[in-house]
Amino acid sequence: MADHTQLTLLLLLGKNIFLPVVLGFVLAIFPWGSEEHFNWFLKKIVINIFIPLLILEKITCHLNKADLTLSWGAMAGALCMVGINIFLAHLWAQSKAYQDLPPSQVRLSLGLHNFGFVAYPLVEQTLGPRGLALCFMYTVAADALTWSVGPLLLPGANSGPKFSWQKILTPPLLAALGGFFFVFQPFVSLNFEVFFTPVKPLLPYFLPLALVCVGGLLRHNVKQQKFSPTLIKPLIYGLIFRHSIIPLLWIFLLWKLYDLGILRDIFLIQGIMPASSLAPALIGLYIKDNRFAVFFSLLSLLFSLFTLPFYLGFITHFLF
Repeated sequence: MADHTQLTLLLLLGKNIFLPVVLGFVLAIFPWGSEEHFNWFLKKIVINIFIPLLILEKITCHLNKADLTLSWGAMAGALCMVGINIFLAHLWAQSKAYQDLPPSQVRLSLGLHNFGFVAYPLVEQTLGPRGLALCFMYTVAADALTWSVGPLLLPGANSGPKFSWQKILTPPLLAALGGFFFVFQPFVSLNFEVFFTPVKPLLPYFLPLALVCVGGLLRHNVKQQKFSPTLIKPLIYGLIFRHSIIPLLWIFLLWKLYDLGILRDIFLIQGIMPASSLAPALIGLYIKDNRFAVFFSLLSLLFSLFTLPFYLGFITHFLF
């Protein structure tokens, strides 16, 4: 992992992550920045076209057959990290601060981390395109676990939307699996660089566009919710859990595992991520009042502007 000063990390986060999110927040103020427009652009254009192209390019052009073990390791690591985080969040949800909230909502709000759009720019900047390709493999497993097991942890799982493979077999996941197959199958050797030459100049803009959509949808989600003072204490407890206990735990568990190589770096970055922006949408399918999930997702993202540079600076200075 490259060495970065605190100021450099802060500027990196501001430019690559928070500036696009704030831009989306501002655009959502205007009439043409409606929730329907952001949803349509995010799902139909960004998630169905832009992100799959980016995933295919990174995996096919920057991984090779020697990275097969690392790819499986990234997916296995995702299952372990998400599972452990949710279990610890379950224990944390037993606190009296959450006695008026559904434990299942607290469990997923605190346990799920932003393993995608916030993590990608940091991984690419610090670990390069190969690291980002492996991070996509991490996301494949984390996303599949979220949409398959996540609903089972919510009280309305039996009466709410039924399990659907469409929630799991999304275009980004299919792109990752397709790239995985083409890279590691032993029969054909293709030069994938040629296929992506026409769109390569556009690839750096795909992740910022996704973050713009995330910012716009966050604003609409918050606008639709009415804040209650009773949420203050649960939110503070949640920030302590998400931004101190979980990051320090993963730093402690991973700092001596040098044999993992680049996977350790990816897991460390994933371990310090803010709360998932996906959790409010998932919880909202089964629980009518998902205010805690919405406000916690937003506050955690804002809080990470300060915690991410601190943890990244600590990691690069002391662990590498």
